[in-house]
Amino acid sequence: MRIASIDVGSNTVLLLIAEWKKGQLKFIKNDYRIPRLRKNLSLTGRISEESKTKFFSVLNEYMGIIAQFHCEKILCSATAAMRKAENSGEIIKEVKEIFGLEIEVIPGEREAEYSFLGATSTFPGKDNYAVLDIGGASTEIITGNPKKITYKQSFPFGAVTLTEEYLNEFPYKNNNLTELENFIKKSFETLPLNLKSRSFPIAVAGTPTSLVGIKLGLDDYIEEKVDGAFLTKDDLNKFINYFTKTSPLRLLEDNPVFLEGRSDVILAGTMLLKEFLLKSGSDMVNVSGRGLRYGMVIDYVNSLK
Repeated sequence: MRIASIDVGSNTVLLLIAEWKKGQLKFIKNDYRIPRLRKNLSLTGRISEESKTKFFSVLNEYMGIIAQFHCEKILCSATAAMRKAENSGEIIKEVKEIFGLEIEVIPGEREAEYSFLGATSTFPGKDNYAVLDIGGASTEIITGNPKKITYKQSFPFGAVTLTEEYLNEFPYKNNNLTELENFIKKSFETLPLNLKSRSFPIAVAGTPTSLVGIKLGLDDYIEEKVDGAFLTKDDLNKFINYFTKTSPLRLLEDNPVFLEGRSDVILAGTMLLKEFLLKSGSDMVNVSGRGLRYGMVIDYVNSLK
């Protein structure tokens, strides 16, 4: 049985094709595009026509891929941008009419659960985990073990929204950088993490995987090299220094593979990641490329057992 999973995020839209056969789950294809549904949403309250057109183009491409792989089941979840947009209902109706695709807009807590399932599958066998999922318009932090989630929180901000609020003009002003750093610290200060020597920290989504790709000097996204890699505190400090001093346009020129559609928001995402690492008490964070779309498939397969 082949399963397609589509993650409609605030910045990216991702596709996973998996196969469930003889009790074994195999992941066979990954794709991602960046229509940035969240763009200017905070100003208008709506997903723009430009973003909607890009999104429909992505779905048209993905439905073709799904047909090629003869998938019997399609799972599709949308997160923060669709949760917030006034016109999300209209868009979901259009998607159903044009593509025959049902989009489920999931709450932040469900998003956290899926992210936890996906991210921890990269690192099986640990007693306790702490997972950070940095999205475009929301950020999830989840702790737990293979049997039970002990804490989950979805924060109503992400790399795109923080950039729009604090880093919307380059060169960045020192007071804006300080305000952003203080906002993240304050938002995370009540987290019951207390992770020192207890939980295995994992970061998932585009920010950490892009940082790993740049760190390793990869010419393309190679899942086998990115998934399971790690970032140290020193790595993050160097990246923040680099991103602070370099314009998004220059960042894109220097890192076209990993920063396309992400060069202007990577600094905010990296600052979120650094604060999570500091809060965890660890010197390094493990990186997973297996986010929500993987969690959806794993959850669905578990329901079949």
